[in-house]
Amino acid sequence: MTDFEKTIINACEEVYPNSPLSCCFFHFGQSIYRQIQSAGLQAAYNDPDDRSLKVYTHMMLALAFVPLAEVPRIFSLLENDAPEDLLPIFEYFEKIIMFLV
Repeated sequence: MTDFEKTIINACEEVYPNSPLSCCFFHFGQSIYRQIQSAGLQAAYNDPDDRSLKVYTHMMLALAFVPLAEVPRIFSLLENDAPEDLLPIFEYFEKIIMFLV
């Protein structure tokens, strides 16, 4: 089990090519939340009157439980419907996470 560091994942796949690799859901959530903070969206994420950013973030996290073959399609649906503020987070997600699919 690893976090979502692409270099660690690539190294594990190279050294242990026949071993299944899994990533930690906690670290998945942490990586998305760090991007929320980096994008300056923390206040909007925690806004009790408008929970849309939090809801979409949680839907991104829920992709971990979607059958692997369906992840790209569901990700695309989420991205196309997401608030514009979240587009940098979706770009990060696509670059860092979607390579696993």
